[in-house]
Amino acid sequence: MFIRFNKFTITWLLFTLILTTVSGVKDANIDSNFTDKMVHMVLFSVLNFLMTVGLSKQSDYIRLKYLAERVSIITCLVWGIILEVLQLLLPSRSFSWHDVLFNCIGTFIGWLMFLIIYKINIK
Repeated sequence: MFIRFNKFTITWLLFTLILTTVSGVKDANIDSNFTDKMVHMVLFSVLNFLMTVGLSKQSDYIRLKYLAERVSIITCLVWGIILEVLQLLLPSRSFSWHDVLFNCIGTFIGWLMFLIIYKINIK
């Protein structure tokens, strides 16, 4: 059951790993920088949303099910930092605190999306 409900999360984790480690084009253009930050936000919004949904629906690990929101937020925050630190090891990439910030913002946007869709009862 765990894999069944978290296959999209695992796929998205791998996608973020590949996307953030592939050689990118460095450009000083403001629009390019803005787009890069928006990509970070979207990647981590989707990641947190998928992870929270997957963890809260699985039933193999009951404690994890009830802590899904916290675990998802912490995991996404740590994953965002790990990806940025990993870029220090790559010659064509670089560490950026701004990227870490937008990863964090995206994480909380994903959590907010989860709350709106699954927790708030609009009658």
